[in-house]
Amino acid sequence: MTLWCAVWLSIVSCVAADAEPPVVVLEPSVTYQTLVGYGQGNMDQANPGWFTELSTAGRNEFLDRLYTLKGDGLGLTICRTYLCAGDAPGHAHWGRRAGGSVSPPAFEPEPGKWQWEGREASLWHPQGAAKRGATMVAFVNSPPWWMTVSGCTSGSAGGSNNLRAGMEDEFASYVCEILKHYRDAWGIDFDRVSPINEPEANWWKEGEGQDGCHVDADQAALIFALLDKRLREQGVRARVQGYEAAFAQSLGYLDQVLGDEEAFQALTDLTCHQYQTDFHSLKRWPPRAKLHGKPLWMSEWGDWTNKGMDQALNYARKLHEAHRLMQAQAWCMWEPSLIFDRRGERLQPRPAYYAVAQFTRFARPGMTLIDASDVTLKTTAYLDPREHTLVVITTNDTDQPVELTYDLSGLEGVGEVQAWRTSETESLAALDAVPGRSNFTATLPARSVTTFRTTYTGIRAPLIANGCFETGRLDPWVGSPTDLTGVQDNYPHGGSYDGYIDLKPGATGSLSQRVTGLTSGARYVLMAACATSGITATLSVEGQDVSAKTSVSGGTYQHARVEFVAPADGAVTVAYSAGPDPGEHPWATIDSVRLSPN
Repeated sequence: MTLWCAVWLSIVSCVAADAEPPVVVLEPSVTYQTLVGYGQGNMDQANPGWFTELSTAGRNEFLDRLYTLKGDGLGLTICRTYLCAGDAPGHAHWGRRAGGSVSPPAFEPEPGKWQWEGREASLWHPQGAAKRGATMVAFVNSPPWWMTVSGCTSGSAGGSNNLRAGMEDEFASYVCEILKHYRDAWGIDFDRVSPINEPEANWWKEGEGQDGCHVDADQAALIFALLDKRLREQGVRARVQGYEAAFAQSLGYLDQVLGDEEAFQALTDLTCHQYQTDFHSLKRWPPRAKLHGKPLWMSEWGDWTNKGMDQALNYARKLHEAHRLMQAQAWCMWEPSLIFDRRGERLQPRPAYYAVAQFTRFARPGMTLIDASDVTLKTTAYLDPREHTLVVITTNDTDQPVELTYDLSGLEGVGEVQAWRTSETESLAALDAVPGRSNFTATLPARSVTTFRTTYTGIRAPLIANGCFETGRLDPWVGSPTDLTGVQDNYPHGGSYDGYIDLKPGATGSLSQRVTGLTSGARYVLMAACATSGITATLSVEGQDVSAKTSVSGGTYQHARVEFVAPADGAVTVAYSAGPDPGEHPWATIDSVRLSPN
C-alpha cells in the first residue's frame, strides 16, 4: 500500500514545473470498433494430454477462469473448437501433438464411414464453454486425407494446393455433417465455422507436424460459397468466417477472395492471425474491412516461448496492437494452457494470465474503442455508452517507470478513478481510487500493465472538427497547396488516417482550420500528434491579439502543445505548416488534434 500511495501522490499534488509529464489525450467523440469479445482456440482438445489428468473439479475451475468473471476469471466469450482432420492410415508424423506422432482419429476416415466414438476427451471443453454462454466457433485445418492431393493432411509435397480440385463441394458437405452431429448428439450448436486455416502460407507440407492445407484464393472463394450454401440447405445456423490469414500483408489474397460475389456474401467475419505482422500492414486491415463492410476478428495468437513478465507484456502488447492498430472486434488467444502452470490437480495462472485479465475483465463486449493519443507508451481506451463507463489501459513495457497525465476533458461529470495493476510484484492488484476530475497524473511502474476505470455523465463536442481525420477527407481543414496536402492511410498515429503535407523541395505547405465560439479570456490548450521526415514543422494558433506556436521535428510521432488565451471575438485559426526544405522528399504528418479548455 505504501508503494501505491507514492504512485498516486502525483495525482493529488502539483507536478514540478520543470518536469511536466507527457499527456495521453482521450477523445471520446472519435470512436472506432465495438468489441464483440475475447476467446481462445487450441488443439489440445482432440488429443488432450494433461487436460485429461485434471479432476472434474479442476476442469470446472479452469473453465470458470476462462469463461466467467468469477473471482479473477477472464470472462472470455468465444470458444474456438478444433475439428481434427485425422490422417491417412500408417502416418505417424504429427510432432506438434501432445499425445505423440499419431494423429487423433478422423471424423470420416474413409468416404462415407463416420467415426463418432471416443470423443469424450475433446468434448468437455466446448460443452463447458457453451454451458457458460460462449459464442461457439468451429475451425478446420485440413480436409480428410482422402480428399487431398498428397494423401496426407499436413499438406502437399511442395506446399501448394492440397484439396483436390473438384472436391470442394464434398469438403463443404463433410464440414456441415460434423456441425450437425455436434449439435444433435453433443449439444453444441456452433455460431461460426472457419473451414480453412492460414491458406496462403506455403509451410503446409506432407509429413509435417500437424494438419494444414494450402488453398489458393480462387479455391478458397469456392469453399466459402459452397459451405455457406450447404449450411443453409441443411438448416445449420453456423455462419462462415475466414480466412484465418497467416500474414497481415495478405491483402491481395483477401481482395481476390472477396472479389467473388458468392464468397463475399458467404463470409460473415474476416479473420486474421497476429504472428506475421508489421505496423503498416496491420493499419491497412481496418480500412479494408470497412471497405468490404465486414467485421474483423484477430482469431489466433499465443506465446509459447516466454515466461514471467516477458510473456505477460507480450500478451498486453498484442492486445493493444489488435485493438489499436487492427481495430479488431474480437481477440482470441491460442492455447490458453500457455498462460497457466500445472500444480497437481490445479492450474496456476502465470503473470500473462493477469495481463490478459487487465483487458478482458474491464473492456467488455459492447464497449467501443475511442481515440487515445499516447506517444510515450501503449494506451487503449474504451467507452461503454450504456453504463457511461470509461476504461483506459496502459502498458509500460520499458525498463523505467513513466509518469503520464491522462486528459479526460472530453468527458463531463467524471467520477472517481479506480485502478488495477499487473507488474513484477502485482497480479491484478486493486489500487486506491482517487476523486474524479478532468485530468489525473499517475506513475506507471516499469514492466507493468495498468487499467483505469471511471464513470462520466456526458461527452463534450470537440472544438476541432475532424481532428483525427477519420472521415477519410480533409474538410473542414484547408490544405495549401491542394496538390501537396490531404488525408492518407500511410502513417496514422491513431485510427486509419492522418493529415499530411507532402512537400516538393523548396516548397511550403499547411493544413489549417478556423475555430469559433471560444470563451473570451479563457485559457485553452491545443495538442496534436506530429511527425516529420526530419524537417521542422510548426503547430500554431493565430487570432485577434493571439499568436502562439511550437515546433516539432522527427520521424516518430510526438505531442506538440500550444497554450493560449482566447481573443475577444472567440475565434482563432489553428494551423500545421512545414517547409521550405531542400531535401529530396520532405513530409510532415499530423493526427489526433485536440483543442480543449486548460
